[in-house]
Amino acid sequence: MFLENLVVGPLECNCIIFGCKKTEEAVVIDPGDEATRIVNCLNQSGLHLKYILQTHAHVDHISAAKDLQEATQTEVLLHRDDLLLLDSLQMQAFMFGLEIKPPPKINRFLKEDDIIAVGAYEMRVIHSPGHSPGSVAFYMCFVNGDEKHILFAGDTIFYRGIGRYDLPGGSYEQLMTSIRDKLFVLPDDTIVYPGHGPMTTIEEEKQYNLY
Repeated sequence: MFLENLVVGPLECNCIIFGCKKTEEAVVIDPGDEATRIVNCLNQSGLHLKYILQTHAHVDHISAAKDLQEATQTEVLLHRDDLLLLDSLQMQAFMFGLEIKPPPKINRFLKEDDIIAVGAYEMRVIHSPGHSPGSVAFYMCFVNGDEKHILFAGDTIFYRGIGRYDLPGGSYEQLMTSIRDKLFVLPDDTIVYPGHGPMTTIEEEKQYNLY
């Protein structure tokens, strides 16, 4: 297994590179900026990119997707419910004082319980609306000596925090339902990689997240 967390862009998005060393297949989750740095990391690791996976279509998570798509000739996957956000990418960038190229071409739409194969590994798509209508998380459970659970959560939940719900398309009620009914049902020892900030676990957030 290869797992690298690159903190990219002025809003410090966690961009994940996950790969299978045996097959040299990889996915990039949320290329928010610094496409050249992401490509260099892939090349140095000897991995070839299979998919670009988007947890949602906010500007700080998708800004480098078009450049990465063009550099690697790779498909971009996004939930259909975030298309309105994708179409408003230029407006989002203006709100945060950022510059951005046109959005990437979406090659496939993600949906609940889709399975994304990455070499010998599989990720299950969890639709977790609230931060945005089409927010998703990617969950992995695999056995490699010991059972291990990993969640790439996007901006649904953070270390002792939650995603914003006051942006267009956000909903506090949906966010709480997603966290309670879809994330907190995962095993307590699930390692959570949020869209920003440090790692946490499901158990940690159940006990100490004030929200």
